[in-house]
Amino acid sequence: MNAFNQKFKFKKILIALFLILIFTVIYGFIWRTSKEKKHIYAQSGFLDLSALDFSEDNTVYLGGEWEFYYNKFINPAGIEDSHDGYIVVPELWNSFIYDEESIGSYGYGSYRLKVKINDNQEILGMKLPSMSSSYKLYINGKLINQSGIPGTSKDTEIPEWKPDIIFFVPDSEELDIIVHVSNFHFAKGGMWGNILFGNNDSIIKYREVSLMRSYLLLGLLSIAAIFMLLLSLIEKNFPCQYLALFCLSCTLRELTVREVALWNIFGYIGHNMLAKLEYVTMPLITLFYTMFIYNLYKNEFNKKIYSGIVLITTALILLTLMTEPIMFSKFLIVYQIVVLMSFIYSAYIIAKIFIRKNRSSGIILTGIIIMLLAIINDILYVEKINTNYGMAHAYTIAFSIFLMSQIYTVFFNIRDNYYKANQVVRSQLMLLYNQIKPHFLFNILNTIQELIDERPDKSKKLLNVLSDYIRGNFKYSFNSDISLITLKEEIELLESFVYMANTRFDDRIELKLDIEDICLENKIPAFIIQPLVENSIKHGMEEGRLTITISAKVSRRNLIIIVKDDGVGISKTHLYNLFNNKSEYETNAIGSGIGLQNIIMRMRLLYNSDIKINSQKGLGTEVILAIPIGN
Repeated sequence: MNAFNQKFKFKKILIALFLILIFTVIYGFIWRTSKEKKHIYAQSGFLDLSALDFSEDNTVYLGGEWEFYYNKFINPAGIEDSHDGYIVVPELWNSFIYDEESIGSYGYGSYRLKVKINDNQEILGMKLPSMSSSYKLYINGKLINQSGIPGTSKDTEIPEWKPDIIFFVPDSEELDIIVHVSNFHFAKGGMWGNILFGNNDSIIKYREVSLMRSYLLLGLLSIAAIFMLLLSLIEKNFPCQYLALFCLSCTLRELTVREVALWNIFGYIGHNMLAKLEYVTMPLITLFYTMFIYNLYKNEFNKKIYSGIVLITTALILLTLMTEPIMFSKFLIVYQIVVLMSFIYSAYIIAKIFIRKNRSSGIILTGIIIMLLAIINDILYVEKINTNYGMAHAYTIAFSIFLMSQIYTVFFNIRDNYYKANQVVRSQLMLLYNQIKPHFLFNILNTIQELIDERPDKSKKLLNVLSDYIRGNFKYSFNSDISLITLKEEIELLESFVYMANTRFDDRIELKLDIEDICLENKIPAFIIQPLVENSIKHGMEEGRLTITISAKVSRRNLIIIVKDDGVGISKTHLYNLFNNKSEYETNAIGSGIGLQNIIMRMRLLYNSDIKINSQKGLGTEVILAIPIGN
């Protein structure tokens, strides 16, 4: 196993340990927020908690059957009034039956629950969810908290979604909890979330840990998004770009759901704005996720399905931004179906790829399946089929696993592409030398043979130069562990090459060196200069002499190497074809080799930069290389 593979294996171990650490931390936060709460369900509007000692770390959801008064804001002082039935909390009131018909989403009403506690309680608290679309909460006739202003019509209601915590000192062993709720601005109404009840320390701790979970995911998403955007710019990698936009969309969603951390960061957020931000994240997440998967697996992803998803999600984004919540919230089922179909279809595609034994697809498939399960759980929670608030936090850990699996896949693909590109360049280099050497060696050996009798000293020297050149050529060209050599070593090989070439051209080639001593020990890619000199000799030389000047200097953080000749030059058309990878220049200007084209490819691969060529027909050519110092 070579050094590269060993390093990559070590990096994989570090990445795995890092992911396990993140997984453990996130799981710890989720476990603390979703661990088993006491579920003592209210029956017929009454909940007996007298057996609980809230001085300990006890909390309980105030769920179950509450009295419900439709189209009435009952007196908070607790004057008895006949209720219209019992309604389950947490649950949407849309299906509540009144006069043998469901009341639908719009209207107002009062919830009432009597809670019995023991007489040892001091300061108690509640963690209140948002309610659709505004509420006032009273305990024993006192207004304890409100969000927005509930009204009896759309004009008198001021909607607001704001989770909150409140504290109070009980003045009796029986708490009469009354909540006035109204909804005229959304497609779903009522007390749709659980109220958590307990001592003040427990409530504060629960809220802080819940917010910490959101901030942890926000940090993870933001860092991943920034990193992926930078990577997309550096690598020109579109999947990275779409993954970054996907992360940003998920960041926005985490800010607007559950704890609505947006309130803590920016202060007051209007209901319309908050609803738009929450809803628009669903098609945005689906859009960028689909683009990410499509760009990873274009050959397998059906283009018509891709276009359909893009079209539908774009339409939903426009619907969300251009209409009011009362309108776009009616299409929630469409939002949910599009999200589900996108993830299900992509899971199907990647499962097919995995069956064909694609190594990287197994990780991404695992992440998608986990994310799909979390989305289903989230939909069940939104629809109040699953009312466990703690389970809603499973989204965090599922998304973290999903994100890490996608990042790992991106890095795997980049590494794989880099390895393949490196192999392609190396294969081209080997092809170049395999093509050149037989012809080159044949000419040199013929020259040596001719000189043996007439000029034995020169033939001996030429043989020694050829021996040194071949030794260095094989050492640097075919040794996979050597990719960089010093400028001094490159120049020594180059001098040998020019000396041998001069034996064929009657010493008409003059090589001039203008190299600062400080440059000689700097590392450069092996054989990055020689093809330039070969091109000058092969295509720049006519009947007269040819002067090739090689200069090198340090400028800022780069080693600047300039190869200049006074040969025939290169036309503008050939230069254009050269930099745009056109085959015309390769065949007409540099024959069957790769010459300048290879140098351009290597510079782009190693340093993400191009070479600079100044040339005019009949006036010679100047090639400038800028190689970062330290590479």
